Amino acid sequence: MNLNFRVVKLNEESRTFNRLKSVYDRISKPRDKFTNEFIIVGEEDENYKALQLNETGLNLIGDFKLDFISLTIPKKDFWWDGTLYTVFDIPKERLNVDLIDNIIRLNS
Repeated sequence: MNLNFRVVKLNEESRTFNRLKSVYDRISKPRDKFTNEFIIVGEEDENYKALQLNETGLNLIGDFKLDFISLTIPKKDFWWDGTLYTVFDIPKERLNVDLIDNIIRLNS
């Protein structure tokens, strides 16, 4: 299912960005280059559920729903330039009605 997403970034001064980058830097031979680009797939209180993008797009794990494999990150740590969007063709088994509704609401 084709879904539109805002491409958001973490504030590079945030503790979340620094911790995530630090963990990535400890990987001896990373498969992908670190990118500061995320898509938002849900929200929980003062946090967004986000997936980090890589050079080739998006890594999905097993048959888990998108919100299950997402990172929970404080909303205040994100910023969006107001212009960058992307479209992903997400397999339907990775989605449910509530998740689709949340993605559309949070990315429009």
